[in-house]
Amino acid sequence: MIAIVLRFWPYLVGLALIAGVLGGTYAMGRNHERSKWHVKVAQAQQTVARDALAAQKRADSLYVEIEALRARPARIRVETIREVAHVVPDADCRSMPASWVRVWDGAGDERTPAAAPGVDDAARVALADAAQAAAEARVTYAECAGRLEGLQHYVRDVVRPRADGGQ
Repeated sequence: MIAIVLRFWPYLVGLALIAGVLGGTYAMGRNHERSKWHVKVAQAQQTVARDALAAQKRADSLYVEIEALRARPARIRVETIREVAHVVPDADCRSMPASWVRVWDGAGDERTPAAAPGVDDAARVALADAAQAAAEARVTYAECAGRLEGLQHYVRDVVRPRADGGQ
């Protein structure tokens, strides 16, 4: 075995030399890449630090502006206006204007006077059509009253007995 080693000794030394050169080259490249990486990381950390410092400066300046705005006197004037409307429900319509009560009571009556020019310009219903509108409202009122009475009878006769345990 020693004879074989001595015979191939120059080849083994050459092979070891080549392996050493390749390993050294790899190590130098790795160290170079590692140092480039460390430089890039340091640059990134500096950029982050600069951005954080700029953000802190912006936040500080905004804080100063906000405090200055809070310190100045308010320019908003708040007024509370209270309007009290007393509405008293009554069956005699005493809270309604007498003219409207006359139109309501006389709805469908052919004696309703025509409107004077300019009197009903701002009204939702023209004064000439007020009698017709009142008559239509009366029909709608009668329908709603009938429906409400029917609902009341239904609740009294059907729903309440079920709630009491009837069915």
